[in-house]
Amino acid sequence: DGLGFFEVCRELAYISRNPRQAQAVLRPLQAFITTWTAEDAQDAVAAADCVEFLGHQSRDEVAALAQRASVMVLPSVVPEAHPLSVCEALAAGTLVVGSDRAGIQHVLSLAEDELSDRSLRADTNPDVLVRELTKMCGDVLKNPATDAEAQSVRALVREQFSWQRVVRTVEELC
Repeated sequence: DGLGFFEVCRELAYISRNPRQAQAVLRPLQAFITTWTAEDAQDAVAAADCVEFLGHQSRDEVAALAQRASVMVLPSVVPEAHPLSVCEALAAGTLVVGSDRAGIQHVLSLAEDELSDRSLRADTNPDVLVRELTKMCGDVLKNPATDAEAQSVRALVREQFSWQRVVRTVEELC
């Protein structure tokens, strides 16, 4: 209807059942777009050849893709309780960069303990989130995990987040 991007965002926030949450989700995108620079545009054009949307993939295809990926990004601004996709990527040996929130924060902080001087968690402040994630992705691509680091992270995730451990923990709580 001729509405601009920000008007659409405001409309989405207004009609949402939880306007405060909708605004929290949309604010990082708005902050990023309103501070977009010529250098950001050049980076986006350069990165365009590196991104491919694959559509629906089977579980086996996702596992194979995770093993071949250089980095996974989870820029969630909602409090993920247990980010299974982060655990799966780390278990496949792929480093993950993500928001410093809830379950993402917990899993990535454990992974950081296995890595030498590397940060995987971005500040969730909307004014810096996208740029921090972009920088962290670049850092991972320029300086990937060593085989020993990747193996250590895989072992940690498999031990800490295996289904057997999840079941055991639930049984202990009940």
